[in-house]
Amino acid sequence: MYELQQAQFAETQSLFAPLAHHLAIESILAGLTPGRVFVDNIKKPRTAVAWFKRRVFLAGNRTDDAVNMDLNSLFTDVYYPEMKAAGLKQSAYTLVYTPGWERAMDVVLDGKNPMRSQRLCYRLDPSKTDWKVRVPKEFKLRWVDAALLADDNLTNLDYVTNEMVSERPSVEDFLEKSFGTCVVLDNEVVGWCMSEYNTSKRCELGIETAEHMQRRGLATATASATMREAARRGYTEIGWLCEGENKPSQALARKLGFSLFRADDTYYAFFDSMLNLGVNGNVQMREQNYQEAAMWYEQALVYGEPPIWLLWNAATAWANLGNQAKTFVYLNRLVDAGFDDRVFLRASEHFRIYHRTSDWTKLIARLH
Repeated sequence: MYELQQAQFAETQSLFAPLAHHLAIESILAGLTPGRVFVDNIKKPRTAVAWFKRRVFLAGNRTDDAVNMDLNSLFTDVYYPEMKAAGLKQSAYTLVYTPGWERAMDVVLDGKNPMRSQRLCYRLDPSKTDWKVRVPKEFKLRWVDAALLADDNLTNLDYVTNEMVSERPSVEDFLEKSFGTCVVLDNEVVGWCMSEYNTSKRCELGIETAEHMQRRGLATATASATMREAARRGYTEIGWLCEGENKPSQALARKLGFSLFRADDTYYAFFDSMLNLGVNGNVQMREQNYQEAAMWYEQALVYGEPPIWLLWNAATAWANLGNQAKTFVYLNRLVDAGFDDRVFLRASEHFRIYHRTSDWTKLIARLH
């Protein structure tokens, strides 16, 4: 695979055309987002892959086995190391592709253990709505601008700046090209909605509300205020992207008036091997495939010091399989790792079958 210079990106426009409803790829090809683009042939590209941070796009011919192996090497030797060096080791990327590529993913993503999902693409013309912004009286709505960032009275500003650079190379670039709003409670930023991948009169939205502040209408307020500003600036299309499993995001999109435009099949994986294997186990746990989940957790647990959730889930999977020995191996490792919530442990239905065993008595005795 050969890397293109920005002036050559237009050569791949036709290959990526089926994915043009994703503004990230449009922004990359237009030179508005500093992504990287690789092709199989510089003069006559038939296959192309592009990325910026955690968004990856794959298009073109999927039938060349040699190219598919080169793509695997590109992911292994270039993309993964680059993202880890950028501080994204604990993050996941999403790979969106043109139809048919799933047949080649066993080669392209060999060794990556990806999971399948869908990315739902909603659309809305903000100029067609008279946006009403209602913020609960104890909260304050503020613009995401230089004045906000310079306010020494505010806490949790990292919550805002981390999002600002999620699709921009710098905070300064965001302030120049994007816009958004946030909500503040007692000088703490507790939610935000910001434009992303602003391209001509189109943009997408990123939105989040702190978990302890949800179900108060804050997401509706920040989204409404941001879309009102988009309409004022002349934007005629806003995109809303969410994963197929994210029902709350889908519900909010519909509430705000967005219409589903496209559902794209995707693959996603975490850069960190232990985390990725553990999440594969979680996928199987949700389906109550406990044997498969346990096998994924076993693979994950050979890497370094595991997080507490991984040990808990491993114990849970083995408990559901009736394997007492394995269950208590991981419950005891859980305690070794610092878990000390006796009440939570006793309340878990997964382990009730062991409450009268000597293993359980010894385990509980270890908890303070």
